[in-house]
Amino acid sequence: MNNLTPLCQALHSAGRKLWLETSASLPFSGKWDWVCISPKKSLPPLEANLAFADELKIVISTAVPEHTQLYLQAEWDKRREITPIIISHIKKYQNWRLSLQTHKWLDIE
Repeated sequence: MNNLTPLCQALHSAGRKLWLETSASLPFSGKWDWVCISPKKSLPPLEANLAFADELKIVISTAVPEHTQLYLQAEWDKRREITPIIISHIKKYQNWRLSLQTHKWLDIE
């Protein structure tokens, strides 16, 4: 909500590393060394802000059992672009798995 560019410039000039955690629901300013996007249920992040994400944090409000499996799934209309990125991530972080919208692949609505 504020122009943080001058502050970021001053802190970088002083040799500081800058990390930002944000819901990313509003445009943000400044140059950041690391950006964590933590979306809120009622206020999704702006698509333009997602390009800056080094980290995605999803807030869980109930206990998740240790055996819970973690899945990543491409949005259907962007699957050709996103699926290779997901596969690359899964190869690097093997606790994640690929999820497919099988009903859409089979053209079942």
